[in-house]
Amino acid sequence: MAGTTLFCFHHAGGTEWQFRSWSSRLHPSVTVVGVPLECRAGTVETIEHLASRALVNIQDADMETSAFYGHSMGGLVAYEVCRMLLRQGKPSPAAVILGGSAAPGALPDSAEALRILDTTEPSPALMPEYVVERTAAGVKRACEYAPPMSPLPIQLDLITGSRDRLVNIRRMRRWEEYCAPLPRYHEVVGGHLFHRTAVDEFMVVLRQLIPCNAHLAGTAAAS
Repeated sequence: MAGTTLFCFHHAGGTEWQFRSWSSRLHPSVTVVGVPLECRAGTVETIEHLASRALVNIQDADMETSAFYGHSMGGLVAYEVCRMLLRQGKPSPAAVILGGSAAPGALPDSAEALRILDTTEPSPALMPEYVVERTAAGVKRACEYAPPMSPLPIQLDLITGSRDRLVNIRRMRRWEEYCAPLPRYHEVVGGHLFHRTAVDEFMVVLRQLIPCNAHLAGTAAAS
């Protein structure tokens, strides 16, 4: 039986390369694939645009042995990819995990969201100008995302940082309007970018949530 492919969707201002080190921290049966979400230069792209392009990149994957992890804006892209898959009559991934990702409509306006992000560690304001610009565009995109409030038949696992001032548990709970059954909630110590600043604790939670198909198959065969 094949192992699990974990498709990772990065936060605003991030890149798919930030997930390169995850393979060594997860079960050997898990293959980590960062999904590129970089916008085309000079274009204004929505969450739906990014999801459409992401879907092209993963369209040949077996969703029954796949899992999604999306952080912040990337969580919205991952959710929209699930919507597109279901509209096409295709199965959703075996696991959908969103970290630091507020539900659609739950964020403050983009200016306030950016002000809060400037207090996070590492602060976007201390990064190169092109990263600051991409972060601002991504936050605006996330604030404007407004999918139909029609619950998808997917199980969401939601991870929040205990010190996240932008995406607190109240903003995460709005996901209950967008999926059925109700989401499962998990917390790690850290701020909005806890997947980078509290990696060890975050990986403990992530390992528990990713189905390790090859490992499970081996266990079943042994019994």
